Amino acid sequence: TILSAPPAATALTFTRFAFDATADATFTCTLDDVALPDCTSPVGFDVAVGAHTFAVTATSRQAPDVVDPSPATHAWIVDQTPPLATLLFGPPGLTNNATAVFELEANETVTYLCSIDGGAFAPCDSPWTVGPLADGDHIAVILAVDAAGNITSAPVAVSWTIDTTPPTITFTEAPSDPTETAAPMITFVIDEPAVAACELAGGAAAAPCDGEFAVPAQSNGDHAFTVTAVDAAGNVGTATTAWLLDIVDWTPTPIAPSRAPAVSATASSLIAYDTVRDVVIAVTGEPDAALTEAQTWLWDGAAAAPPASSQAATAG
Repeated sequence: TILSAPPAATALTFTRFAFDATADATFTCTLDDVALPDCTSPVGFDVAVGAHTFAVTATSRQAPDVVDPSPATHAWIVDQTPPLATLLFGPPGLTNNATAVFELEANETVTYLCSIDGGAFAPCDSPWTVGPLADGDHIAVILAVDAAGNITSAPVAVSWTIDTTPPTITFTEAPSDPTETAAPMITFVIDEPAVAACELAGGAAAAPCDGEFAVPAQSNGDHAFTVTAVDAAGNVGTATTAWLLDIVDWTPTPIAPSRAPAVSATASSLIAYDTVRDVVIAVTGEPDAALTEAQTWLWDGAAAAPPASSQAATAG
């Protein structure tokens, strides 16, 4: 019976066997069908890289013609070739995903040892998931180990940066709220390289823009303008400015008097104008009838004071 032997695969060329028998016996050993000069348990010897078979046969000391018909055997391979691992999938160089996934393959059956950011190596599987990780730079190193214990001579190393912070948009020029400017200019800055799109509420769909936007003339009412910025990592930042457009129409409007002035003649009409603050009173009556009484009339919706002195007019 073989008591100890090398593993089925090993990188070591020196090996040792221990064996015994159920009765007092002598032993004969072979290595790859070649007899060994020494066959005393334990026995050790060097072998070359490759596949090997060890066999030991017991012969009874009391009956030398009694030989074990089923020698004990052990087969193993000496392998000193490191495995080759290949990365199939991993994080991009810049990402906003705090979790990373690595998928690998190797040219033979292997196990993996993984390390993140200089930490200790630990067994891992493929795919290997790590995270969530903090924003910043990271490095992962993965080793492949074959059945003989050979470690890959070309570790898989992956470096990448995590950025989960959206860009910040600051308006440097925007309409006051409220405003009387129908077509304002809006300018903005972004705190990092990013692609921007601008959208005026109620207008066309968002379109690329670069730091400024000329608002076309708008009508009175509420308005809003939004900038959306996407950075290289895919983070999205937005900013909105809103305002009320309130343009007052100062075009003068003729108004009617609140009451007819008292005249000594028969007044047919009173016409008030708010453009030059002059009042013209048209009267009808007997020729040379005098209009001597001061009157009060409305000026643009408010009562105006009487003239400083009565103005005389003659009917006709």
